[in-house]
Amino acid sequence: MPTPTRSPMTGIQSFSMTYLSIPAMMIVALFAPTAIAVQVDATTEKDTTQLTSLLYQSSISAAEKAMRFHELREARKWLDHAPEKLRGWEWEFLNARCDESLSSFPVEQKNITALDVSADGKRVALATADGSVTLYSLPGFTDPTQIGGHREAVYSVVFSEDASRLVTVSRDVTSRVWDVETGREISQIRLDNPGVAEACFSPSGKHVATCSWMMTSENGERQVHGTVWVWNAETGEIDAKQRVGVKPLDSIQWSDDGSKIVVGSWDGLVHVLDSRANLLKTLTVPVEGAYTAVISVAISDDGMYIAAGSKDRNAYVWLADSGDLVATMRGHDGDVTSLRFIAGGQHLVTASVDGTCRIWATESGKSLQVLHGHAGSVTAIDVVGSGRQMVSMGRDQQIRLWDLKATYGAQTAFRIQPDGTYTTTFSADGSRLFIACYDGHVRVVDSKNGAALADWIAHDGSCNSLALSHDGSRLLTCSWDKTAKVWNTADNRLAMTIDAAAGIYDCAISPDGSTAALCIGNKLQLWNLETGEKTGECEGHKENLSEVAFAPDGRTVATAASGEQARIWNAATCELVATPGTASDAASSVLFSHDGLAIATGHRGVVNIWDCGSYTHKQTIPIGDSPVSQLSFSADDTRLAIASDAVYLIDPQQGVSLLRFQPNVDDIYFLAFSPDGSRLATCTTSGSVTISETVALSKRFPTSISSQEK
Repeated sequence: MPTPTRSPMTGIQSFSMTYLSIPAMMIVALFAPTAIAVQVDATTEKDTTQLTSLLYQSSISAAEKAMRFHELREARKWLDHAPEKLRGWEWEFLNARCDESLSSFPVEQKNITALDVSADGKRVALATADGSVTLYSLPGFTDPTQIGGHREAVYSVVFSEDASRLVTVSRDVTSRVWDVETGREISQIRLDNPGVAEACFSPSGKHVATCSWMMTSENGERQVHGTVWVWNAETGEIDAKQRVGVKPLDSIQWSDDGSKIVVGSWDGLVHVLDSRANLLKTLTVPVEGAYTAVISVAISDDGMYIAAGSKDRNAYVWLADSGDLVATMRGHDGDVTSLRFIAGGQHLVTASVDGTCRIWATESGKSLQVLHGHAGSVTAIDVVGSGRQMVSMGRDQQIRLWDLKATYGAQTAFRIQPDGTYTTTFSADGSRLFIACYDGHVRVVDSKNGAALADWIAHDGSCNSLALSHDGSRLLTCSWDKTAKVWNTADNRLAMTIDAAAGIYDCAISPDGSTAALCIGNKLQLWNLETGEKTGECEGHKENLSEVAFAPDGRTVATAASGEQARIWNAATCELVATPGTASDAASSVLFSHDGLAIATGHRGVVNIWDCGSYTHKQTIPIGDSPVSQLSFSADDTRLAIASDAVYLIDPQQGVSLLRFQPNVDDIYFLAFSPDGSRLATCTTSGSVTISETVALSKRFPTSISSQEK
């Protein structure tokens, strides 16, 4: 098993922090970009170029930091300031992360107060502050139909299971049932006062549960208590009216089996009732020194879990039968306003005042993904059909549609089980991702969504590394089991086994596909992939080799060994061609640019760029103080990605750092650009794999709903 060379992160550096000492002219340019033109006449062309470059770097840095705090409006402002001619991978990536939804629908001139999606996924209902409810057809938000009757704001709207009826709750102190097709009111009840909240149908649709609260004066004292009403959806006849708790109730849901009604209370309690609103048990939100009011509740489809969202910024999950707390989801920076279970209860989706939605693992409470798109508080969410998609609404007056399974927008994350991952590489067409794993397996996944495509045992020991031939027809793998193997990618069958004298740490295939380069201890061995014979051995390193890379023309091959200079060898004769730099220029990673004009080497906290003809030094770019484990050039060589405590993206020609981002929880062990340069795959030794994209998901549906259409 290769031992990761990186140490834990000891410092954070977004990029070379030059923007912290921006000159006065730069500050003016940031807030009034047109001011740049005023300075052009008084500066040389070189000065203007440097100023433009500095503006771009500063804009990217500011946008990245705004994204980190989920300030999308601020991030959008800085991205718009970035000079267009310099916009590269990092700009496209941040731009995509600003909106990871499938599509958005501005709803003009109306204050949206609630939403619900029908169980069949065909319709969405939006309630508004003017007392109306509007139905739209999904997925395109077409065919608007309005249902009216309430005199004041509608706070809650919910479909029946068969999608034939709606139940609403309004500030006009009524809860009403409506026929979806005709818009006719079927029944209603009058509540005690304007302290109304939510309603929901029983699974059969025959009954409705509505929660509200009221303030009374008893024995000369003012008291607040919650009330749950259970009533007949056809006749409006009240079957039960129960006091529940001593604080306002503001969220309610009926379990799928009809046996339980769950309500959330402002005093940090979740009350579990039977179908006639009799109290069964009470769940308590742990007190962490914050206001713990429960403002959203959910029950998993199988009835196993109960979840609550709180004003303390957390979400909580309990076992419904025992009442035991299973998980606490921490990560939102604002109230958790809405939540829904998906994936059969395995995952929980939450929405927050912080402007984001998050996907969590139900039992572990681990955050799986943060979804960006809304430029203000997200006030409600609901899943579509089986939970593959989701609809959300926000204070920004936007309704958004999300894909929860196929992809997560700018980043797709998944975990390879049961063991860690070492290297990843894209197929020649970019559609697949080949992954070398610690358990000796090679796993192939769909590069768009992480879906498993193939899995086989390649080695008895860990599969340390892999490399694809340029035409994508053959895959080379290597291991501590003292073998390197060649596989046909068409059927994943073994084509050749190379037996070595010792374990193999890294491997590469020559551009013409004829030669394999293998790192064995402190030696580089070259093998003919047609005959299976060793053709040469390069000796000179004192330390064990950590990486090997062929030049694009295949004439030379470069090696790196931690603590030593990189070495360039003649691929035909194994003679030493060059040793870039001095003894202080150690290199644990080495890579040629695609055009063959440059060589990049990386070591702890620094990346060096060398001229490939003279092997003279061109650029030094500091990237922090953590080890460098891998390098990857984009297809056009304009960006160099570095795997370290995070991903660092640099401009190798300008010699500047542009972006630091953390696609995985752990340090990055390996990364690779896709053939077209639009995506970057990263992996860690814990098995976490992320594919980061520079292009947002295509907007497949209409992007706006005009007021006239309504």
